[in-house]
Amino acid sequence: MLMGLNRGRYFLMTGQELSADEALNLGVVNEIHPQTNLLDRAWEIGRGIRKRPELTVRLTREAMLQPIKRAMLEALPYGLALEGLAACDHWPTEFGNDEL
Repeated sequence: MLMGLNRGRYFLMTGQELSADEALNLGVVNEIHPQTNLLDRAWEIGRGIRKRPELTVRLTREAMLQPIKRAMLEALPYGLALEGLAACDHWPTEFGNDEL
């Protein structure tokens, strides 16, 4: 969703991986840091968020998540159906039960 439908579909279908720099340039991540600095930076961000009014943070988060929740609820039945079909396709050979 963050990189757009067409580009996201391309990466999902091809399995191409992004480097940290590519993810930053595409806007998929906001910052990149060496692994040794990650936890310190995460705590710094968390402390900054905690300084903001709690209700503002909660409602902002909720407002930003609404489109994602709506999309998930809309796509969930179809996704589960696809997973079920894929499982049925592989079930006999995966579990050694060729009689199914």
